[in-house]
Amino acid sequence: LAQRWPREQLAASPNAADFQERPQVRLEIFDEHTELFLALSALPVCKCPSSDASPEGQMGFWICECPEEQRDKHQLDLKAAVHVSASTSHAEHLVSVALPRGLYTLVPFSSHQVADATRIKAQCRKQLCGCVDLNLHQKDFYELGTRFLYLSIWGEATEISIQATQPWFQRLRLRWPLLTAAMPLWLCPKAATEVLICITGDEEESLRHSEPCLDLWPLVPHRRVRNERTGALRIHI
Repeated sequence: LAQRWPREQLAASPNAADFQERPQVRLEIFDEHTELFLALSALPVCKCPSSDASPEGQMGFWICECPEEQRDKHQLDLKAAVHVSASTSHAEHLVSVALPRGLYTLVPFSSHQVADATRIKAQCRKQLCGCVDLNLHQKDFYELGTRFLYLSIWGEATEISIQATQPWFQRLRLRWPLLTAAMPLWLCPKAATEVLICITGDEEESLRHSEPCLDLWPLVPHRRVRNERTGALRIHI
């Protein structure tokens, strides 16, 4: 698989409040064990070998198992990861992952930012280099490099199934101060419906030292996951 992904479609990290809502890739491994190679790349439109600019942001992958009933659907209830990796590389995050036979969901994420063109161009010229000027004069190349990242997946196996799954859901977002008062929500589906409820804060770690609570009535089977880093609470019904 080789696919171009708009940067704005990718979550910044697995701790993002809307991480489970972002586009996913469904992987199915048929052999007993298969080694996959995954690469998330950016065109180095504002990168000069003579520049000492440090990387801005990170790129990475999250892989978890996918239930069989979610094969052709977007997986809102992401399971515990079987692989998570990230790097602060200027241009590419490349990893190899050995996966046993099964069905998996891959979610690429990125907070990678294109370096400031003016600053890098000045450093490039001081070293009597012109690579950044050349990239900036190619409007199509610069636009592709600043707007998109490139996902590649390959491996040696008898058969591998790879397909993109786009989000397909309705989203309701409510913002209010966390007070002692209760706020009731009524869910009235006409058929079997998958519901994901997330309690998050405006800042990354704003709920880390609090105890957000959500009661369900009537009591229905559900799964609760607490993010240890941010304190966010996710409830899947």
